[in-house]
Amino acid sequence: MHTHTSTTMGVDALDATTPTMSDQLLPSLSNLTFNDIFLVGMGEYVFVVPKTAAGMIWLQTHFDQNEWDSLAASQVTISQGDAEMLMDDARGAGLNIYYD
Repeated sequence: MHTHTSTTMGVDALDATTPTMSDQLLPSLSNLTFNDIFLVGMGEYVFVVPKTAAGMIWLQTHFDQNEWDSLAASQVTISQGDAEMLMDDARGAGLNIYYD
């Protein structure tokens, strides 16, 4: 299923054919630095993974309310172009972002 309800970018809702983001991938990433949000690329998808309350609150200002539960569960994917825009905007707001 593909939705475009976000205020700033297209969001892909996960379905049975979409790879899922697993916290098994994050422990090695979490040791890099203190980050508010991870943007983790997996093929054509970039998972949006909030890691702090500040990161989640900031994301809530960029995504529609009906997407917040999916954000909190690390189930939102965006395009690489949208990930780069999101990263630039978040860093401009003072957040620490890891983009792989």
